[in-house]
Amino acid sequence: MSGSVQTEEGARDSAPFVLPAPLRWLDRIEEWISVGFLSLVLIAVSTQVIARYVFAAPLFWGDELARYSYVWMSFAAAAFITGRRSHVTIGLLDGRLSARHLRALECLAQVIVAITCLCVVVFSYSWLMKTAGPKSSALRMPMIYLYGGAWIAFGLMALHSLVSAFYVATGRMPALPPAGDTYE
Repeated sequence: MSGSVQTEEGARDSAPFVLPAPLRWLDRIEEWISVGFLSLVLIAVSTQVIARYVFAAPLFWGDELARYSYVWMSFAAAAFITGRRSHVTIGLLDGRLSARHLRALECLAQVIVAITCLCVVVFSYSWLMKTAGPKSSALRMPMIYLYGGAWIAFGLMALHSLVSAFYVATGRMPALPPAGDTYE
């Protein structure tokens, strides 16, 4: 686990940041869900190619399974990346702000992300409940299972953003991790 906390004077503490156990578990679960759905995409597409070109009998459900697995993988990975703070950032002000101002800017950014994600969760709930009835054409899966993945991921991203904002605000986590740095 890497990453050290930067104090107001710019000196670095030697103690690395460690996520609390429940968040480490959530991090691992999100990672494994992402990997699992990526594997499912690979298996579904490979099976479809073999069935179509080797046996000349394409599967009617292969493309849909791959597509839905890709959607779930994307949103699970988005939650995972948000929790690790590994998303793409623009460091225009990083070198120009003091540690205190940089921490305030990071907290503001995390709170804005959390509010945006919570708005998606709250305002999409009634629409999500309307998707409980319709089923997909090939798998006959209720569409709420597909769209629910995005809804859950936005909730997890809001949680990760609020936790990050709290830890940055209290000085337990650096405002911005060094490039390539992750918290485990």
